[in-house]
Amino acid sequence: MSVIDYHKREINYKIVHYGVPMAGKCFSLDLIHASVPPELRGKRVRSSYISGGTKNIESFDFKLPKLSPELKGFSRRFYLYTINGSVFYDYIRTKILEDVDGIVFVVDSQVERMEYNSEMLQRLDEGLKEHGYDINTIPLVFQYNKRNYPNAASMEDIRKVLNLGKRPEFEAIVSNEFGEIEGQGVLDALKTVIKLILYTPPPKKTEVIC
Repeated sequence: MSVIDYHKREINYKIVHYGVPMAGKCFSLDLIHASVPPELRGKRVRSSYISGGTKNIESFDFKLPKLSPELKGFSRRFYLYTINGSVFYDYIRTKILEDVDGIVFVVDSQVERMEYNSEMLQRLDEGLKEHGYDINTIPLVFQYNKRNYPNAASMEDIRKVLNLGKRPEFEAIVSNEFGEIEGQGVLDALKTVIKLILYTPPPKKTEVIC
């Protein structure tokens, strides 16, 4: 749910990178954060939805560099969230979807992880429903990570399992065999989900902050 902040003259949006543990979600946020000019981005933050719990939520925010003429001088700020690979609690996965505006579903392309990807997509569907969203209409793109792995499933097989609705999709190589971040496809996926958020009807009403 987008939030209008009249004091700062900003419209705020929330994007969640969602997917199986160790798919490359946090690496994706690392790359996005590094690609945004320092004057437009916030600091990386680790937090928890559970008081006293492990800080397993990764997030940061960034502002688009240009004002939006159609919004009469308001700028747009995006808050990106994900859960690190050590988390296995459905409560946190569901909670992080509260007030979300768009989803980047990060897929681990390895053949042996296809069933787990499918299970996580089902959990996403259930979690969105708890907050009143429809997975078929909310802005969502698929980011297929690890396309450089020798055991990566074919694109045809991945589509049959995950992307039956033919949502926007991007092959991605977040890091190479040496663990060095490359980032192929990551920014393209983000740019596309932002466009979907900005140019499709909002999934829920807008909240206003005076």
